[in-house]
This record gives sequence, structure tokens and C-alpha cells, in this order.
Amino acid sequence: MAATEPLAYPSWNPGGELGLALQTAADALERNGLQPTGTHPLTGMTRHQRAALGALLGCGMVRPQVRLDLEVLDAIFRGKYHLAGGLVEACEIALGRPLVAV
Repeated sequence: MAATEPLAYPSWNPGGELGLALQTAADALERNGLQPTGTHPLTGMTRHQRAALGALLGCGMVRPQVRLDLEVLDAIFRGKYHLAGGLVEACEIALGRPLVAV
């Protein structure tokens, strides 16, 4: 049996640790017609997930629950990581599927 290649994650998603945050953001985006607006609760993060989200946002994360501000995340992905599609594009990359407004 051949060994599987480790998954390659973008620099902004080290080890895939932003998966929970980006899934939560994707769910909210799809409900919002793919518009990055509003804040949405994110609970149950592990220490590694908090560290990854804190690194993305440029601040420390202590609590396992936060409110994701989609507009802030969109600006970070557009500005710092040069993703033209912003948060939508980041979610699509992380989830491996296109987002669809519902």
C-alpha cells in the first residue's frame, strides 16, 4: 500500500486548523447570499484552532468561543493574502467546493 501524500494547505491555513472557522464562515456566507456581512458565533475550538485564528486576525485567542466578523475576515483575505474573492475564495479553497447562496 502506497503512503498518501500529506495535504498541502495554504500558508494562511496551517495544517488545516482554520477548517472549523472557515466552515462556519461558509455556512454564514451561503445564508447571506455570499455577502460577507454580520458576526457569527464559533464555539468548540481547540487550542490549535484558536492559535491559527488568532494568527490570522493578529491577536491572541483564549476562549474556545468567538464571534466571527465576516467583513473583517474578508478584508484580511483580500488585503494580506491577495485573494481577489476574499473570504468566499478562502472558504472555497479550504472546503474544496464552490459556495452557493441558499
